[in-house]
Amino acid sequence: MALLFLKLSEIALGNEKVVPKKISLPNIFKPLRQVSSITVNTVHGNPSSIGRVKQLFRPQIETMEGAAFYYACNQNKWKCLQIRAISNYVEKRDKNKWNIPLAINQLNNTLIEYFQHL
Repeated sequence: MALLFLKLSEIALGNEKVVPKKISLPNIFKPLRQVSSITVNTVHGNPSSIGRVKQLFRPQIETMEGAAFYYACNQNKWKCLQIRAISNYVEKRDKNKWNIPLAINQLNNTLIEYFQHL
């Protein structure tokens, strides 16, 4: 059974493009790469769903909660910054290639370094 990926506009729930407001980044975060992403409610693990998502949005990464975070911050006029650590690529699903411990460790190290410089 193939899963269908729908854009918010296709189901009359609004505009799917959420662009975060520009904020001044602390110097500690400036070396981090800024990327484009999509928020999904399912992981893409087969070539047809990956192809559709890439064709529609050209994302560099996908997350499962990023848009909700930005939406809530924008609605409340809060400044926000989302830092992600990547554990796996959007490709045919192979959990043997995932490295969740490394991603968590790198994210923790970045946050610890940030708080040490406050």
